Amino acid sequence: MSEYILCCDTSSKVGSLALFSNSGSDLKLLSSKVWTKEKSHSEVITEQCDDLFKEASLSIHKISYLVSTIGPGSFTGIRVGLNFVRTLAFANSIPIYSFNSLAPLAYPYRKSNLPILVINNAHKNMLYTAIYQNEKESLSACALGFDELEEQLKQDKYLCLGDGFPTYKDFFSDVLLEKLILPKEDYVSSIAQTLGEMWKNWRKIHRPMSWNDLLPLYIRSSEAEEKLWSGLLRPAPKQ
Repeated sequence: MSEYILCCDTSSKVGSLALFSNSGSDLKLLSSKVWTKEKSHSEVITEQCDDLFKEASLSIHKISYLVSTIGPGSFTGIRVGLNFVRTLAFANSIPIYSFNSLAPLAYPYRKSNLPILVINNAHKNMLYTAIYQNEKESLSACALGFDELEEQLKQDKYLCLGDGFPTYKDFFSDVLLEKLILPKEDYVSSIAQTLGEMWKNWRKIHRPMSWNDLLPLYIRSSEAEEKLWSGLLRPAPKQ
Protein backbone atom coordinates (compact mmCIF):
# COMPACT_ATOMS: atom_id res chain seq x y z
CA MET A 1 0.00 0.00 0.00
CA SER A 2 1.31 3.44 -0.93
CA GLU A 3 1.99 6.19 1.58
CA TYR A 4 1.51 9.81 0.57
CA ILE A 5 3.79 12.55 1.86
CA LEU A 6 3.28 16.33 1.69
CA CYS A 7 6.42 18.45 2.15
CA CYS A 8 6.47 22.19 2.85
CA ASP A 9 9.06 24.98 3.11
CA THR A 10 8.40 28.72 3.52
CA SER A 11 11.53 29.67 5.46
CA SER A 12 12.76 32.10 2.77
CA LYS A 13 11.17 34.27 0.08
CA VAL A 14 11.05 31.15 -2.10
CA GLY A 15 8.28 28.82 -0.97
CA SER A 16 7.74 25.25 -2.10
CA LEU A 17 5.39 22.31 -1.72
CA ALA A 18 5.90 18.76 -2.96
CA LEU A 19 3.65 15.73 -2.95
CA PHE A 20 5.10 12.21 -3.02
CA SER A 21 3.91 8.63 -3.06
CA ASN A 22 6.02 6.00 -1.34
CA SER A 23 5.70 2.30 -1.98
CA GLY A 24 8.45 0.14 -0.55
CA SER A 25 11.70 1.47 -1.96
CA ASP A 26 10.02 3.62 -4.61
CA LEU A 27 9.57 7.31 -3.78
CA LYS A 28 7.72 9.06 -6.60
CA LEU A 29 7.16 12.80 -7.01
CA LEU A 30 3.50 13.37 -7.90
CA SER A 31 3.37 17.16 -8.02
CA SER A 32 5.49 20.15 -7.00
CA LYS A 33 5.02 23.90 -6.58
CA VAL A 34 7.65 26.63 -6.22
CA TRP A 35 6.90 30.33 -5.90
CA THR A 36 8.62 33.54 -4.84
CA LYS A 37 6.94 35.91 -2.40
CA GLU A 38 8.68 39.02 -1.09
CA LYS A 39 6.05 39.55 1.61
CA SER A 40 3.85 36.85 3.16
CA HIS A 41 3.48 33.29 1.88
CA SER A 42 0.06 33.26 3.57
CA GLU A 43 -1.36 34.98 0.48
CA VAL A 44 -0.56 32.05 -1.81
CA ILE A 45 0.17 28.84 0.08
CA THR A 46 -3.44 27.61 0.31
CA GLU A 47 -4.04 28.16 -3.41
CA GLN A 48 -0.74 26.48 -4.27
CA CYS A 49 -1.67 23.50 -2.10
CA ASP A 50 -5.09 23.18 -3.75
CA ASP A 51 -3.45 23.17 -7.19
CA LEU A 52 -0.89 20.63 -5.99
CA PHE A 53 -3.59 18.13 -4.97
CA LYS A 54 -5.65 18.75 -8.11
CA GLU A 55 -2.65 17.98 -10.33
CA ALA A 56 -2.05 14.74 -8.43
CA SER A 57 -5.78 13.86 -8.33
CA LEU A 58 -5.40 13.26 -4.61
CA SER A 59 -7.23 14.30 -1.45
CA ILE A 60 -5.61 15.67 1.70
CA HIS A 61 -7.29 12.80 3.56
CA LYS A 62 -4.92 10.40 1.81
CA ILE A 63 -1.79 12.02 3.29
CA SER A 64 0.20 9.70 5.56
CA TYR A 65 2.92 12.14 6.70
CA LEU A 66 3.73 15.84 6.65
CA VAL A 67 7.33 17.05 6.37
CA SER A 68 8.29 20.64 7.17
CA THR A 69 11.25 22.90 7.72
CA ILE A 70 11.20 24.77 11.03
CA GLY A 71 13.83 27.47 10.45
CA PRO A 72 16.08 29.31 10.81
CA GLY A 73 14.98 31.86 8.23
CA SER A 74 12.27 34.43 7.67
CA PHE A 75 10.27 34.85 10.90
CA THR A 76 7.03 35.49 9.02
CA GLY A 77 7.70 32.71 6.54
CA ILE A 78 8.40 30.16 9.27
CA ARG A 79 5.21 31.10 11.12
CA VAL A 80 3.12 30.78 7.95
CA GLY A 81 4.56 27.39 7.06
CA LEU A 82 4.29 25.92 10.54
CA ASN A 83 0.74 27.19 11.04
CA PHE A 84 -0.20 25.69 7.68
CA VAL A 85 1.33 22.31 8.54
CA ARG A 86 -0.05 22.32 12.09
CA THR A 87 -3.55 23.01 10.81
CA LEU A 88 -3.42 20.13 8.32
CA ALA A 89 -1.95 17.82 10.94
CA PHE A 90 -4.54 18.73 13.58
CA ALA A 91 -7.55 18.53 11.26
CA ASN A 92 -6.52 15.21 9.72
CA SER A 93 -4.49 13.53 12.51
CA ILE A 94 -1.33 13.39 10.40
CA PRO A 95 2.11 12.88 12.02
CA ILE A 96 4.86 15.37 11.16
CA TYR A 97 8.58 15.08 10.45
CA SER A 98 10.69 18.24 10.73
CA PHE A 99 14.14 19.39 9.58
CA ASN A 100 16.03 22.64 10.00
CA SER A 101 15.95 24.77 6.86
CA LEU A 102 19.72 24.63 6.22
CA ALA A 103 19.92 20.83 6.03
CA PRO A 104 18.10 20.47 2.66
CA LEU A 105 20.67 22.75 1.02
CA ALA A 106 23.48 20.44 2.11
CA TYR A 107 21.68 17.16 1.47
CA PRO A 108 22.42 16.79 -2.29
CA TYR A 109 26.14 17.22 -1.52
CA ARG A 110 26.20 14.83 1.44
CA LYS A 111 28.76 12.54 -0.26
CA SER A 112 31.22 15.41 -0.69
CA ASN A 113 34.77 14.82 0.51
CA LEU A 114 34.81 18.39 1.80
CA PRO A 115 32.94 19.60 4.87
CA ILE A 116 29.79 21.43 3.79
CA LEU A 117 29.24 24.97 5.04
CA VAL A 118 25.72 26.35 4.66
CA ILE A 119 25.35 30.10 5.19
CA ASN A 120 22.08 31.95 4.66
CA ASN A 121 21.44 35.65 5.02
CA ALA A 122 20.21 36.42 8.55
CA HIS A 123 20.34 40.18 7.85
CA LYS A 124 22.19 42.86 9.82
CA ASN A 125 25.58 41.34 8.90
CA MET A 126 24.66 37.98 10.37
CA LEU A 127 24.59 34.51 8.82
CA TYR A 128 22.49 31.48 9.64
CA THR A 129 25.19 28.83 9.66
CA ALA A 130 25.55 25.05 9.85
CA ILE A 131 28.37 22.65 8.95
CA TYR A 132 27.88 19.07 7.76
CA GLN A 133 30.46 16.33 7.25
CA ASN A 134 30.12 12.60 6.59
CA GLU A 135 26.32 13.02 6.56
CA LYS A 136 26.41 14.38 10.11
CA GLU A 137 25.97 17.86 11.55
CA SER A 138 29.29 19.07 12.97
CA LEU A 139 28.01 22.59 13.72
CA SER A 140 24.34 22.93 14.59
CA ALA A 141 22.34 25.75 13.04
CA CYS A 142 23.29 29.07 14.62
CA ALA A 143 23.62 32.77 13.79
CA LEU A 144 27.17 34.10 13.37
CA GLY A 145 28.89 37.33 12.42
CA PHE A 146 31.70 37.31 9.86
CA ASP A 147 34.51 37.09 12.43
CA GLU A 148 32.68 34.38 14.39
CA LEU A 149 32.22 32.39 11.19
CA GLU A 150 35.93 32.60 10.41
CA GLU A 151 36.76 31.33 13.90
CA GLN A 152 34.53 28.28 13.39
CA LEU A 153 36.25 27.16 10.19
CA LYS A 154 39.11 24.99 11.43
CA GLN A 155 39.71 23.06 8.21
CA ASP A 156 41.44 24.28 5.05
CA LYS A 157 38.54 24.11 2.60
CA TYR A 158 34.74 24.03 2.74
CA LEU A 159 32.07 23.55 0.12
CA CYS A 160 30.02 26.72 0.58
CA LEU A 161 26.26 26.77 -0.04
CA GLY A 162 23.41 29.21 0.58
CA ASP A 163 22.52 32.81 -0.22
CA GLY A 164 24.83 34.21 2.46
CA PHE A 165 27.87 34.08 0.19
CA PRO A 166 26.55 36.23 -2.69
CA THR A 167 24.96 38.59 -0.18
CA TYR A 168 28.02 39.23 1.99
CA LYS A 169 31.10 38.02 0.08
CA ASP A 170 32.41 41.57 -0.33
CA PHE A 171 32.63 41.81 3.47
CA PHE A 172 34.50 38.53 3.96
CA SER A 173 38.21 38.61 4.78
CA ASP A 174 40.73 37.15 2.35
CA VAL A 175 41.42 34.37 4.85
CA LEU A 176 37.74 33.42 4.90
CA LEU A 177 37.34 33.62 1.13
CA GLU A 178 40.35 31.37 0.64
CA LYS A 179 38.61 28.59 2.57
CA LEU A 180 35.38 28.61 0.55
CA ILE A 181 34.74 26.59 -2.59
CA LEU A 182 31.49 27.11 -4.49
CA PRO A 183 29.65 24.22 -6.19
CA LYS A 184 29.71 24.11 -9.97
CA GLU A 185 25.93 24.00 -10.05
CA ASP A 186 23.01 24.33 -7.66
CA TYR A 187 21.16 21.04 -7.22
CA VAL A 188 18.43 22.39 -4.94
CA SER A 189 15.63 23.91 -7.02
CA SER A 190 12.90 23.01 -4.52
CA ILE A 191 13.48 22.61 -0.79
CA ALA A 192 10.19 20.70 -0.52
CA GLN A 193 11.34 18.13 -3.08
CA THR A 194 14.59 17.63 -1.19
CA LEU A 195 12.62 17.18 2.04
CA GLY A 196 10.88 14.20 0.48
CA GLU A 197 14.20 12.52 -0.24
CA MET A 198 15.46 13.32 3.27
CA TRP A 199 12.32 11.84 4.79
CA LYS A 200 12.76 8.67 2.76
CA ASN A 201 16.38 8.17 3.80
CA TRP A 202 16.20 9.34 7.40
CA ARG A 203 12.70 8.53 8.60
CA LYS A 204 13.98 5.60 10.68
CA ILE A 205 16.20 7.88 12.77
CA HIS A 206 13.77 10.82 12.93
CA ARG A 207 10.73 10.36 15.12
CA PRO A 208 7.43 11.86 13.93
CA MET A 209 5.59 14.32 16.13
CA SER A 210 2.05 15.59 16.62
CA TRP A 211 0.91 19.05 15.54
CA ASN A 212 1.35 20.62 18.99
CA ASP A 213 4.99 19.48 19.21
CA LEU A 214 6.02 21.23 15.98
CA LEU A 215 8.01 24.28 17.11
CA PRO A 216 9.95 26.93 15.18
CA LEU A 217 13.73 27.23 15.21
CA TYR A 218 14.17 30.99 15.23
CA ILE A 219 17.72 31.31 16.70
CA ARG A 220 17.58 35.12 16.45
CA SER A 221 14.93 37.42 17.84
CA SER A 222 12.57 39.05 15.38
CA GLU A 223 13.21 42.63 14.30
CA ALA A 224 10.25 43.82 16.36
CA GLU A 225 11.61 42.09 19.49
CA GLU A 226 15.07 43.57 18.93
CA LYS A 227 13.57 47.05 18.62
CA LEU A 228 11.52 46.50 21.77
CA TRP A 229 14.57 45.43 23.79
CA SER A 230 16.67 48.30 22.46
CA GLY A 231 13.99 50.84 23.36
CA LEU A 232 13.16 51.77 19.76
CA LEU A 233 9.73 50.19 20.02
CA ARG A 234 7.52 50.67 23.04
CA PRO A 235 5.10 47.99 24.21
CA ALA A 236 1.41 48.72 23.79
CA PRO A 237 -0.12 50.42 26.85
CA LYS A 238 -2.16 48.20 29.15
CA GLN A 239 -5.91 48.63 28.89
